[in-house]
Amino acid sequence: MAQLGHEKSETVYNSLQSSVPGIKDTVVALLRLVALLATLAATIGMVINKETKTFVVATIGTNTIKATLTARFQDTPANI
Repeated sequence: MAQLGHEKSETVYNSLQSSVPGIKDTVVALLRLVALLATLAATIGMVINKETKTFVVATIGTNTIKATLTARFQDTPANI
């Protein structure tokens, strides 16, 4: 019986193959550094994020009564 395409391939494909040893490690380290910096930037943005909105609740004569609401990251439903 004939074997149909069951030969082992000796060629290993690696998209980061190079004649310079260690290039793959350098690329991986740089990608990890970029991911870490992006994570830190997002964390800092969420921590310092605060929104304030002032509403006019009522007007009595010429005086206005205002209410100020402040939303912080800790107020999101995902943190409950």
